[in-house]
Formats: sequence, C-alpha cells, structure tokens
Amino acid sequence: MGALNIDYDGDVAQAVEDLPGSFTWSGTAYACILDPIVRQEEVDGVQGYRDSIDFIIVVQTSLFLSTRPVTGDTITISASDYRLDSVVTDEADAALNIHAVGLTQ
Repeated sequence: MGALNIDYDGDVAQAVEDLPGSFTWSGTAYACILDPIVRQEEVDGVQGYRDSIDFIIVVQTSLFLSTRPVTGDTITISASDYRLDSVVTDEADAALNIHAVGLTQ
C-alpha cells in the first residue's frame, strides 16, 4: 500500500487562514485558530455573574524553531494574559492543541 501523501502541516495552515487568530508567546506573535469558550461565573458577595473566557487554540508546530509552549506558560491574546492549562501535540506533530485559561487580575 502506498503513502497517502497527506500534508498535515498544509491542512493546519489552511485552517488558520480560514479562521485567523493570533497569540503572543515569548515576545513573538503566532497565527492560529482561536476558539473561545465563554463561561459565566458567580461573583462572590454580589448578586450577578461575570463572563470568563478561555480558549482552545490550534497552532502549527512548524512555526516553533526551537522550543514550544508548554503547560504553565503564559500567552497574550488581545492584550489579556492566559495560562496554558494543557498543550498536546497531534498524532502527526503538525499542530499543538492548547487549552488556555484566563488569569485573574
């Protein structure tokens, strides 16, 4: 059986082009897919809720020349800082699948 000639890196790049977003890590901006997760949290001592936004991020591994983001690192999205709750490489090592959670101010 021959090789499938699947271009996983190109597939991720096309998806980022179709659904553009970006985050900054270690002073460099990276193009990615940003999928926001909006949660409502009850505010202690106040009758009401506030929205909290986390993100699922997909970014090409080929964009990282030496090191990659790891769980616990901080990234910036739209001038707000987020902590990386998990960083998982896909099976083809073409993309990082990242869960980023908002930092309390």
